[in-house]
Amino acid sequence: MVRVKHAFSMQVENGPSLNIPGNYDVQVIDSGGVLVPKTGDKVTVNIQPLPWTRADFVVIESSQYHESGLTYTIGAAKDVPLNRAQFIIGNPLVRLLGPALGDLKITNNNTPSDVVIKVVVGRKASTS
Repeated sequence: MVRVKHAFSMQVENGPSLNIPGNYDVQVIDSGGVLVPKTGDKVTVNIQPLPWTRADFVVIESSQYHESGLTYTIGAAKDVPLNRAQFIIGNPLVRLLGPALGDLKITNNNTPSDVVIKVVVGRKASTS
């Protein structure tokens, strides 16, 4: 088992603040990075060898963000804008990605330059 610690901190100006720490004990950490050229072609990252239902968290980070043009898809889902880092934490939320195997397809249509995408997945080791 590998212990993964995370913390979410938020401060709303003239409003509430949150500080939510957490831990996950996972059996496997998959991580990788890929260069996504600004050509508009989809780049596929196969980071999750088992169904997404086996994952406890997924983090997707880019070297730069843009309000339009940088997107990702998982399985047959529609394009999701990648305009901020994506933290999908907790198996019930990860399950919303669907049962498809972990092909993450990234498209860069509108950033000023190529981007580097990093993905980290914490998961169970097998389907049993």
